[in-house]
Amino acid sequence: MRCQRCLLFILTVLLVLSACNRDPKLASKKYVEIGNKYFSRQKFKEASILYRKALQKDLKNPEAYYRLALVDLKTRQFADAARWLQRSVQLDPNNADATAKLADLYMASYLQNPAKRKGELTEVGDLSAALLKRDQKSFNGLRLKAFLALANKDLPGAIEGFRQALSVEPNHPDLTLSLCQALESQNQSEEAKKLAENLVAAHKDFGPGYDFLYNMAVHSGNIPAAEELLKRKVENNPKDGQYRVQLAAHYFRYHQPREVTAAIDALVSSAAITDRYMLAGDFYLTTRQYDQAMAQFEKGAAAADTGKKMGYEKRQIQVLVAESKFSDAAKRVDQLIQQDPKDADAVAMRAALRMHNGSIEDIAGAIKDLQGILDKAPEGANIHQIHFNLGRAYLAKYEAEKAIADRTVMLGDLDQARIQFEQAIQYASTKLGVRFAQAKLALGQVMIYKGDNTRTMQLANDVLNNEPNDIAALMMRSAAEVNLRKFDEARTDLDAVIKARPNDRNAHYQLAMAFFLDGKYPEADEQFEWLGNAGDARGMLGLIDSKNKQEKYPESIRMIESALAKGKNEKLFRYMLASTQARAHRYDDAIGNFKILIAADPKQADLRVRLGEAYVLNGQTENAIESFKKAHELAPNEVFPVLRLGSIYQTGGRLDDARQQYEAVLKVQPNNAMALNNLAFMKAEAGVDLDQALTLAQRASQQAPDDLSIKDTLAYIYTRKGLPDEGLRILRDLVSKRPDSVSFRYHLALALFQKGDHPSARKELNSALQDKPTGDQQRKIKELMAKMG
Repeated sequence: MRCQRCLLFILTVLLVLSACNRDPKLASKKYVEIGNKYFSRQKFKEASILYRKALQKDLKNPEAYYRLALVDLKTRQFADAARWLQRSVQLDPNNADATAKLADLYMASYLQNPAKRKGELTEVGDLSAALLKRDQKSFNGLRLKAFLALANKDLPGAIEGFRQALSVEPNHPDLTLSLCQALESQNQSEEAKKLAENLVAAHKDFGPGYDFLYNMAVHSGNIPAAEELLKRKVENNPKDGQYRVQLAAHYFRYHQPREVTAAIDALVSSAAITDRYMLAGDFYLTTRQYDQAMAQFEKGAAAADTGKKMGYEKRQIQVLVAESKFSDAAKRVDQLIQQDPKDADAVAMRAALRMHNGSIEDIAGAIKDLQGILDKAPEGANIHQIHFNLGRAYLAKYEAEKAIADRTVMLGDLDQARIQFEQAIQYASTKLGVRFAQAKLALGQVMIYKGDNTRTMQLANDVLNNEPNDIAALMMRSAAEVNLRKFDEARTDLDAVIKARPNDRNAHYQLAMAFFLDGKYPEADEQFEWLGNAGDARGMLGLIDSKNKQEKYPESIRMIESALAKGKNEKLFRYMLASTQARAHRYDDAIGNFKILIAADPKQADLRVRLGEAYVLNGQTENAIESFKKAHELAPNEVFPVLRLGSIYQTGGRLDDARQQYEAVLKVQPNNAMALNNLAFMKAEAGVDLDQALTLAQRASQQAPDDLSIKDTLAYIYTRKGLPDEGLRILRDLVSKRPDSVSFRYHLALALFQKGDHPSARKELNSALQDKPTGDQQRKIKELMAKMG
């Protein structure tokens, strides 16, 4: 049957071509006429082909461009529609409908992003003026002029414009509603109400008119009047199930359970409403009444024909997911896919469930599912939503792998997430003409991970330009502001969130961190205490960190010991106790608690590292060495224990042992900056292989270009190679940044001594002696002073 239709269509095209092959303009006109017939039957694909054929015959046929634009408007290809309308208006300025539709697209584009697309208003103004120039009473010209005034915040001008347009087309529903809204904004509520009442009396099926009156009644506190409006809306539109759901939602909002049940019962008993079970189930699902939702979806599945039954089965899966019955949901999804392996919705559900499981393998399976859907998705499908979900999957994979995966792989997942979110946003904007705030916020999270906080703020602002009170956008912007150390701005945003949601724990936590990172510890403590009182574990943990930052170690230790006495998370709080004791110089106590933790979990390499650090601070070098060795045995692929062994050997003068450790690190991680730098410094100290030392230091600098100790090593090597000018250039900058560094001043003195500037060198050495140098540093300083006499 499909092939027969295709054949008929091809024959139609060939007949037009053969009949008009000598006159391109006539052929173009005929193609448009045939295309219009397909368009009227909603055969948009065929109509589009014919209009394009018309343009192949005559590129200056304005009607073909106009008709092609109408197809794209029907199929929501707004960017393409705008392009065809522009060409149509250029060729035929008298096509008022093309002019009006083009202006509407410009206005829609402006409303998507008013801050960045103000130029679109100029286009609207020019097109409106063109319409009014041809006809002073042009309805579209007057309408556009009114909306232009509204966009420019000229409410009196907008009201006058709406009145003028309505004088041409009285009782135009959409325009009358716009006038009502403008009047209410100007505190002319009585006139607005009267107009809206007249509107719904004349157009009983115009739902937005009832909604306007309903909102007015609710805002004035007249709830009985609001209820009556919804009842009238239902009575005048008995076949529209959505209106019955709206009435049930009203009763639910105002805690009238009997009326809720009656409204839904009336819905499902109305045979004229074909999707009544779906609507009732969706209502119960939205209001978290899962048993009732499941019952309605089961009734719908039992009553539905084969084509619609699967839709009800998918809704049942949504109920199971909402109830956190993920295993049952997964079984149902697998059954659906067995019935129809190509069902995109079922495959997408399986992907979502896999993401929820959180394992890297499941997330990878979700990515495969979603990519398969995307590859096969036809034009017009919810491609923006597929891109969005695929981006979420890549982001979830990044977060799952962050602690264990190779950094290159992780960043690749993050970039894939960025690409998918950007494509979702672009498709939604250009093809559907809608904002995709959810994708912008997800992209903002990616940008936070990538450290691009400025981009994060831009994305949050894009959302807030249209929804100034969007909580998620305010939270995201405040996170970026904290990272950029714009603490006052972050606190302003978080205050707005807390005002709207006083018990939002995440907002209180983020506000606490804004104070904490700003060094305002009393204010941070107040927020952390609020969280603790609200039962949020982050409150106590944050308060302990704050007390430690203020060096109020006795208070921290008392809180931790109290938590341990109450049986709270033994491993976490004992770890915190040991770490705090180490900071408080209670090394024996810290060592004792780390040993308790190791006894409970002897294969935990990190605990061995922490114990080793405590031994180092306590001066127990041999014990520290044994602890780091054990950590390396437990985690042979981790390089940190090996680096610490190297630094302990280096400090203790066991240079051959230190070199072996650093070389072992570089076999695993050839670009490890710390190992490269330490090897380079050892060679410079010994005065051997200085060229190789310079190469190692330069490689280290490439990996960590802002590391001051690596710059110090480079400068020291230049001095040892007899290039003091290169060393001085670096060292003067280092000393200006870290004037309390004994090492930097000593190396600067060496370079100055090599240049023959003994007074300056002596000055640097005297300054270094004031900064409590170690015994070895004192020896070197005195030796250099002795050389200068």
